[in-house]
Amino acid sequence: MTLNWTITPDYVIELLENPTLETWKEVYEIHSKYNNVYRQWLNLVKRQPNPSEIQSVEEIPHLPISAFKHHKIILDGFKEKLVFRSSGTTGLRSKHYVAFPEIYDWSLYNGFKLHFGSPEEYRQVALLPGYEERPDSSLIYMVKRLMEHSEQDASKFFVGLKPEKLIPVLESLHSNKKVILWSVPYALLDLVQKGIKLQPDITIIETGGMKGRGPEWSRQQLHEYLKQNLGVKTILSEYGMTELLSQAYTTPNDPFRFKTPPWMKVWARDLYVPSKKAQYGKAGILCISDLANFFSVPFIETEDIGIVYEDGTFEVLDRLEYCEIRGCNLLYEELG
Repeated sequence: MTLNWTITPDYVIELLENPTLETWKEVYEIHSKYNNVYRQWLNLVKRQPNPSEIQSVEEIPHLPISAFKHHKIILDGFKEKLVFRSSGTTGLRSKHYVAFPEIYDWSLYNGFKLHFGSPEEYRQVALLPGYEERPDSSLIYMVKRLMEHSEQDASKFFVGLKPEKLIPVLESLHSNKKVILWSVPYALLDLVQKGIKLQPDITIIETGGMKGRGPEWSRQQLHEYLKQNLGVKTILSEYGMTELLSQAYTTPNDPFRFKTPPWMKVWARDLYVPSKKAQYGKAGILCISDLANFFSVPFIETEDIGIVYEDGTFEVLDRLEYCEIRGCNLLYEELG
């Protein structure tokens, strides 16, 4: 099946600018008809709610995220201009086929601006060992794009900065600009091991997890340890993934709960009953609706265990340990 009308990036950005329940219902109806993988998965799990009867985003079926490892997920009739691939630390690499990178750029810029102000107000440095050799990493793409919006000379701050070169680069920045250091936890812990201290007013945004390079810390434990040993006052977190084109961030006022932009909704389903929503404040499997994913699939059930609160903020607690969800395995067997 193919769409009988043209969907443009401008049309999608208009949806992102003012999302309503009707927006989510319209997008669900499009994908239930014109997204081959999502449509077949709905048939296999026998969950096809009538769009007119949907009362909340939580009632829309969310595709297991492991589908990105086995299938090319893109709206019928569209071709990818960009492909993001996961690190593959847990086995097969997920692939996210992006039809219009400009939608990701819009979501990235405006999502950052909602939380921190314009990227132009910052100088941004990245310490991302293990990522710099992966041009298909969504994290590398994200940081490079934000750097491009920073000072005109921001290109001198290169991704993959060596720890021993970090201090002179940071010291070269003008004091009248706020500075963000993007990094992954294991790289920050390596700075501690090398005895490196940072300027107190630098904001660290950590992301990406340990990637199997050491024990997983709770976010509170990690941040407290890094503050004490690196000498910084502010450590925040970014929540994103290969399969999403929007990000959630913690803020200085609430450094352990993630906030989403309006076009990104997070809720939790019950750990044991897939069709049941977890209560606010109770642990469940995080499900994400991301309108920026319009041309892949906007409705994703992650493999993260977390807590969602009534104000829409959420915490991430752990990763699921069991094998891939049965509904996605069925789809893999069906489509090959």
